[in-house]
Amino acid sequence: MLPFIYIPILLTGLSTRVQTTAFLLLFLLNILALYAGHTHRQDDGQNDTPPRHR
Repeated sequence: MLPFIYIPILLTGLSTRVQTTAFLLLFLLNILALYAGHTHRQDDGQNDTPPRHR
């Protein structure tokens, strides 16, 4: 969702300090979301066999 918000900001330009700050904050949020989602539910490949039931 965040990359789609960039389009209107870039089309109108970064002519004011508020627009530039908004763009940088959105960009930072996008980077943080990518970092947080990168390891979410990542399978390391070590658990190829199903757990054994007792």
